Amino acid sequence: MSGLVNQLDNAFKYTNQKGIIKVNLKKEGKQIKLKIENTGIGIKKEDLPHIFDRFYQADKARSNFVHSYGLGLSIAKIAAEKIGGKIIAESIPNEITVFTLVLED
Repeated sequence: MSGLVNQLDNAFKYTNQKGIIKVNLKKEGKQIKLKIENTGIGIKKEDLPHIFDRFYQADKARSNFVHSYGLGLSIAKIAAEKIGGKIIAESIPNEITVFTLVLED
């Protein structure tokens, strides 16, 4: 549950003022997928491989503004793995970021 809360918290923190946050839960075959997507600053391609690392902050200046310590996504990844799932992150900077939690049924 804490992983989901961390992902939603990130969506709220990094969505622009008139942005959109979407949450979608669906079953595809034997998988359950929970997608959280938001418009906003996004994540640079070179940062994506590191965003689940503890204390990693892609933009130090912005992370101070939103009071981040770089632990939320690390916690979300650990929580997902504890229940047999995984988290996939995709982003187009300054457009959209999508985090997908995938669980096997």
